[in-house]
Amino acid sequence: MSSEFVYKYRSVGAVIVMPSRRSLVLLMCLSASIARAQTFVAGQVIDRTRRVTLANVSVELLGARDTTVLDTSTTQRDGTFSLKAPAGGWYRVRLTAPQAVAHMSDSVGVMDGEYATREFAIDPVPKPYYEFEVDRPAVPAPGFRGPRYPLNLQAQGTSGCVMAKFVVEADGHVNLETLQMQASHTEFARAVRAAAPTMQFVPARLAGRNVRQVAIQPFTFRIETRVTMVEIGHSVVPAAAGGSGRPRQVAEGIVSSMASTFAERPSPMPEMCTSSVR
Repeated sequence: MSSEFVYKYRSVGAVIVMPSRRSLVLLMCLSASIARAQTFVAGQVIDRTRRVTLANVSVELLGARDTTVLDTSTTQRDGTFSLKAPAGGWYRVRLTAPQAVAHMSDSVGVMDGEYATREFAIDPVPKPYYEFEVDRPAVPAPGFRGPRYPLNLQAQGTSGCVMAKFVVEADGHVNLETLQMQASHTEFARAVRAAAPTMQFVPARLAGRNVRQVAIQPFTFRIETRVTMVEIGHSVVPAAAGGSGRPRQVAEGIVSSMASTFAERPSPMPEMCTSSVR
């Protein structure tokens, strides 16, 4: 082995055995060729709020316009990673911290043969659980206020329903960014969306702590007719006072919801209302 040497090219993990004479020149040419053929997107992942590096974050390289995974990696203890790109171009990076919601980066541009690096700041929001995963599911809080009946639909005698899907946060409020709805009428959907910021739930519990939970909450809008007054001769008295006279009826809009939320499995919205509204 005195006339040969072994060189380990670390970036590709190859072991090359070459004669000692002319080997350095040839190896440098080969290394330069390999380097030019390789394109990398690299960086460091940090917590946006705490400004600390994040280890064990799953990192995926995606195309700029689709979700095809081109390469995968995991951040090291110092939050760094590198992903091999097929060529120069525009890409996105999907980062998923342990037990957290995935974060998609903006577009990252890299030249062919370039080792592009940048910082990726994310907010590692805990992933929401489903009812079957928690010890106690989220339920509407005492005094829960639902949506109001749209006056124009009440006057028309229109009934309907809304199936709302959303995340109940660990403090019991509705995450408005996650709100999805199927509704029999757009006015009913607008009523639910208007009421969502003030809806309060008793949050789900898991292992003695409050956690986020995916919930599906149905709202039913119906018209009920009830007697409020009775005409007796020239007098009008409340119906509760009794008496045999001509009743006066009032059509009242009633909004009801189930006493508890439910979301058994990660699945599409149940087809219970005719149209889809987001």
